[in-house]
Amino acid sequence: MTNTVIGDNVNSASRLEGLTRIYKVPVICSDFVKEDIEKNVTNHGIRFIEIDQVQVKGKTVGKRVYWPLWKKI
Repeated sequence: MTNTVIGDNVNSASRLEGLTRIYKVPVICSDFVKEDIEKNVTNHGIRFIEIDQVQVKGKTVGKRVYWPLWKKI
């Protein structure tokens, strides 16, 4: 079971990394990462620009993807 859970996260990360070439941005993050940073990091100085909602290969539900931009605090 551990390999399945870890493998799924690594696969999702790889798919998101592949989307950087399509959207021509250096970094793409998922809604999960965005929400975790906004909830748990004080004064993070990151603005998230929503790029799209995508359905990656092997998944049945679409995910929102974001381009994180550091802003001056």
